[in-house]
Amino acid sequence: MSKLKLWRAFFLLAGLYNLVGGFIGLIDLGAGFERMGLPAPNYPFAFQILLVAVMILGVGYLMLAWNPQRHRAIAWLGLLTKLDGFAFTVWAIRTGQLPDSAWWQPVFNDLIWALGFAAFLIAVPDRQEKEST
Repeated sequence: MSKLKLWRAFFLLAGLYNLVGGFIGLIDLGAGFERMGLPAPNYPFAFQILLVAVMILGVGYLMLAWNPQRHRAIAWLGLLTKLDGFAFTVWAIRTGQLPDSAWWQPVFNDLIWALGFAAFLIAVPDRQEKEST
């Protein structure tokens, strides 16, 4: 399997993960909070907006899967959002806003995906940079 096909599969998986995860979160918002030992939020619409944004990123990842070189810039959005998610969740755990049991979320949901996005950005050169040299 070619390197580009592997990246296409990675971004297809990332897109489906965001779409399915966001949708499940929308239809059962309280379940994620229960898993972390937290009460359901007082302002669910704020989390619903966040979940819709997650799903929109999923559409972007599917675009990236369709043509990784053409839509390479979307990988920067993926990397930055995953790093932000990791940093803010770790900060929330360290400051007591989230229980210690919430550690799995930043590691498995954000850090691992961020490493994949970063690896793609390093491994696959920007076509525009290549054309200008």
